[in-house]
Amino acid sequence: DIMRTNETRKLRLFLPRVVSSVKRKVCRMMHYPASQNYSHHRHRLVISLVLLLLLSPPSPRSIFKHDNSGGATFVSALKYCSADNDEGDIMNNGVCPDRNTCCATSQSTTSACITQTAKATDDGVCCSDNDNGIPTGCAPGFICSLLRNEHDDTMKEYVCEKDDSNEEEEEENKKSSDEESMEKQLRYHLCTLTKEQLGVVHGLSIQHPVRWSNLRSTTHNRKDVDQETSTTTSNLAYFSTMGSITSTSTISSHQSTRLILIVIHGSARNADDYLCSASVLPHLSRHEYDPNSILVLSPWFLAPTDTTNTTLSFPNNALKWNDVGPIAHTFRYGANDSFFNKISSYRAMDEMVETIMRNKDERFPLLERIVVVGHSAGGQFVQRWALTSSSNVWGDDLETHLQQQQRELDGLRQNENRHKNAVQLRAIVANSRSFAYLDARRFLNGTFQLPPKEMMHSCPGYDEWEWGLKPGGPLAVSYISNSLSSFHSKQQMIDRYMKRNVIYLAGAKDDTTVTASCEDDEFQGRSRLERSANFYAALNILSGERGESVRHVRLVVDGVGHDHTLMFQSDLGLEAIFGDLFLEEIEDELEIDVEEVEL
Repeated sequence: DIMRTNETRKLRLFLPRVVSSVKRKVCRMMHYPASQNYSHHRHRLVISLVLLLLLSPPSPRSIFKHDNSGGATFVSALKYCSADNDEGDIMNNGVCPDRNTCCATSQSTTSACITQTAKATDDGVCCSDNDNGIPTGCAPGFICSLLRNEHDDTMKEYVCEKDDSNEEEEEENKKSSDEESMEKQLRYHLCTLTKEQLGVVHGLSIQHPVRWSNLRSTTHNRKDVDQETSTTTSNLAYFSTMGSITSTSTISSHQSTRLILIVIHGSARNADDYLCSASVLPHLSRHEYDPNSILVLSPWFLAPTDTTNTTLSFPNNALKWNDVGPIAHTFRYGANDSFFNKISSYRAMDEMVETIMRNKDERFPLLERIVVVGHSAGGQFVQRWALTSSSNVWGDDLETHLQQQQRELDGLRQNENRHKNAVQLRAIVANSRSFAYLDARRFLNGTFQLPPKEMMHSCPGYDEWEWGLKPGGPLAVSYISNSLSSFHSKQQMIDRYMKRNVIYLAGAKDDTTVTASCEDDEFQGRSRLERSANFYAALNILSGERGESVRHVRLVVDGVGHDHTLMFQSDLGLEAIFGDLFLEEIEDELEIDVEEVEL
């Protein structure tokens, strides 16, 4: 069955070399030539091979351990931190996501992990001092620094300052980096997760109809199909800080959960790194939540190559989305999966929050809030999902005109009959490169207006999906068309979105010019920061035209560029996740002028 897939045909060449290598190693142990016929020594070879596996370090693509909840623990895909680094420092015996930098902790079996941004190639810098017991670190090119208030010695600021010790290297970095050089930035607060948290890919089961002609001619896929209903089950891959959200073995560990944080990765699809960064947030928050009452989930919107270029073990029929065509990273825009062509990435997100709510009474009886936060491509995903999702978890089921009239006649408020323990669903959009606008107007030369005809002729798709709500565009998305068709008019979808709990986070240093397409570059703004400001200003105008104030919130994080970890771990990032949604309460607590920050 393996040989039938195009991606793994190269194993025909790879496996004989592995067998030959193992044979030579075992034969050296048994003291006879590798060329000798070993059929008469089979029992000795079996014993030797067992010893070889037990005594030798595990090979990168060999041993796997499966759990009974659909996940799998891999032995060697993690970055093991037991080896010394280049400076000879011992990094303990913990694990980190791949491409992270390992740092030592006070626990001999635990390592702390410095995230790696998309463009970074060097290791980060481990800091020797902790912030309230949490290990810290800096990005490559920075050094650890501690700033004290000259009037109050107890006031300290843990920062990273630009390392000017190697001017030539610094100049080269400036040339190769798209981000503006910063003399000072916040420190990373480092995660310390276990092999079970970083090494298990869980699966969220999603049922869907299937045609027999869509199946490969393998017994594995065919036996998963229900013969009567012609349905099968696929799985959304995800990481978790507290195990599977469907396994009976984890019910007791979820009983005290009050907040579930779901983090959506960017175009690098580094879901393990996002889990790592977000797992620290409960310990940084100054709000009332006990860190043990917060569950962090990190869905993995796999590309077809992700399951072949890693040693991870995945749940059966893991969902994957095309990453190269017709546009890059199609999961961002709600595309259907690349194999069955049935499961939209947005439907997969609906299924995750709905699974949580279906099991609330038994598994999450204390749950108060679900927060879905995405950065960069993940931010694009969250904004468009929050706009188009019709999941009942939002609590704003579509009300017909007659139902609305009857409710008003009965003197009932819309929220009056909702369960008193309803769970709030909140969406946070961070450093998104583009947005799906709500009408055809755009900010051009400082004015919110319909583009001139010549602009529309030169870029006719500027208001089609993914940039607007008109049909068309490079990607046909059935989820979007189905969502729009469920309303009497597009305006109903817009009204629903405007009432949802959505927060936009923008890095003040994420102001580098980004170029991708005319729909982005000519109609939405120069940089991610500008595009975020333009979209939020458009929301204010749309709300004002209806005589309402915008419910959504936009916050700008000072001193941070295009960095998911620093965005989430900033004071405003923590407030967006754990704080209250209302503007006046955010303004009072953080002592900021929210109106000034927004505009």
